[in-house]
Amino acid sequence: MSASNSDMDGVTRILWMANTTASLRSPTVKWRTRSDGLLAGINAGHNWRDDNLVFGIEGEIGRLNLSGRRRQPGQDPVLGLPYDAYGSVDKGWYGGLSARLGYALDRTLFYTKAGVVYSTAKLGFSDTCTTDPCGNSTIDASKKVGWGYQLGAGVEHAFTRRWTVKAEYAYMDFGHTTLRGRGVGGGSDGTTFNVRSDLSVHTVKIGLNYKF
Repeated sequence: MSASNSDMDGVTRILWMANTTASLRSPTVKWRTRSDGLLAGINAGHNWRDDNLVFGIEGEIGRLNLSGRRRQPGQDPVLGLPYDAYGSVDKGWYGGLSARLGYALDRTLFYTKAGVVYSTAKLGFSDTCTTDPCGNSTIDASKKVGWGYQLGAGVEHAFTRRWTVKAEYAYMDFGHTTLRGRGVGGGSDGTTFNVRSDLSVHTVKIGLNYKF
């Protein structure tokens, strides 16, 4: 990353923290399920340098080791009883591909990144109804979050010719998806339902890079 180098590439081994927010919307109320967890992953990329400007491409893969579950708040306006539905977010793998643009000052690089991301993490909705008119019925559905985008910024410093250390913030947004399912048993047996959901992930990464 010093002035004598024209490119920066290598493999990064990363351990980072993340916060996630999953929003589940029912016809009557919106609530959020939050999860904090450790994530681990690796990435690899290649960079090209033109004077102080650095252009690059980076691929990464990691584990979204997140798990959260929260009960739907409030009361049913008809029955006057607390809701017994739950929203959840469950861990899964993710992979991303991003372009980087940075500015190098001596051995330190300040950069931004943007790209696409895919994850096998799941959003879920469950409701076990024990009161009339849907007594003894179960509603359960889940879906992978799939494709999204990520935006980030960070700083990377070369403390030797081969090794660099970096700190990065990245935001992942997987957009809106609809969980679809059917009730089983009781008064809701065979009834189709739809729950709108979305997932966003805030990550702070600390990583170590080796340049080949």
